[in-house]
Amino acid sequence: MINLKTAINDMWRMHDVEKHMDSINEAFGKVRIGLENEVIPQLNAIQDCYLGTYERYASSIERLDTMQADIDAVKITVQHHSKLLA
Repeated sequence: MINLKTAINDMWRMHDVEKHMDSINEAFGKVRIGLENEVIPQLNAIQDCYLGTYERYASSIERLDTMQADIDAVKITVQHHSKLLA
C-alpha cells in the first residue's frame, strides 16, 4: 500500500514534470515561429537565387558547346586553307 508521503512526493514530481513540459512547449513554439518567420523565407530566397543561376548556366553551357563546335570547324578550315596556300 502506498503511503501518503510517497503519494504526495509523486504528485509534486508530476507537477514539476508538467511545468517542465510547459516550458519545453513554449520554447518549441518560439523556435517554430522563428523558423517560419526567418529561416524558411531566407532558405526560399537562397533556393530561388540558385535555381535562377543554374538555369542561366545550363543555357550558357549549351551555347558554349555550340561555340566550341564552330571554333573546331574554323580551325579545320584554316588548317586546310593554310596547306593549300603553302
